[in-house]
Amino acid sequence: MYWRIGEESPGKILGGTPGLYNTNTILYIDISIPDYKHLCNKSQVIASRCGGCPCCKAQGVSWKVHGWYRKYWRTEPLLILRLQCPVCWRTHAVMPSFSMPHASHDTADIDAYLAARHSGQTRRQAAAGLGLEAFSYQTLKRIDRRIHIRALIIKACEPSKQTESLTGYPFLCAKAGCNTMVATLNRHYLLNNGRGWLFGNLLWLSRNPIAGTRISHDLANPRSTPGSIDSS
Repeated sequence: MYWRIGEESPGKILGGTPGLYNTNTILYIDISIPDYKHLCNKSQVIASRCGGCPCCKAQGVSWKVHGWYRKYWRTEPLLILRLQCPVCWRTHAVMPSFSMPHASHDTADIDAYLAARHSGQTRRQAAAGLGLEAFSYQTLKRIDRRIHIRALIIKACEPSKQTESLTGYPFLCAKAGCNTMVATLNRHYLLNNGRGWLFGNLLWLSRNPIAGTRISHDLANPRSTPGSIDSS
């Protein structure tokens, strides 16, 4: 479902900002890879492990199953459950903690890759032995650039005197309070905002809607080759 910013849509607007609607929020579920593969087609079990609604903030809701879609995790197809809140009727994708929203990457892979890059390794050296090894050099380059840009945006939108002298990877680690900052910030923003921070659009963070921008629930379909970082 798509809504053009500025058009009428059912439900409340995001953060009280006119014209910016919560139509693509995500529910975070802390679960291991083996457990998720075993439980991913058991919708009620997955729903019971989800927290409150990130849109209306209702807690203890009886989630309604809204559907399924597939995305990639590394090079494997992954089944993603969509739930609907019975209070505000928003739909949400349930994202397992090991999978990055809007991308086919594993959160631990990105953390390990960035730590290796920060230690001075080349992109290919840093990706060796990880799920990123199968991806193109250009994809790795885009990850590095995305980290730099995301750090600038988060620093501007959430200023702090403790981190004002830091940039890029060191800033994000300080922001997260640990070296596994990708997984930590992923959890933080999904639980508090229902939005991914590294891939996808960070328009929601600035609360500054751009006229004519479209926001979708499922930003992209899974692709057949392991070169894409924008799988939903």
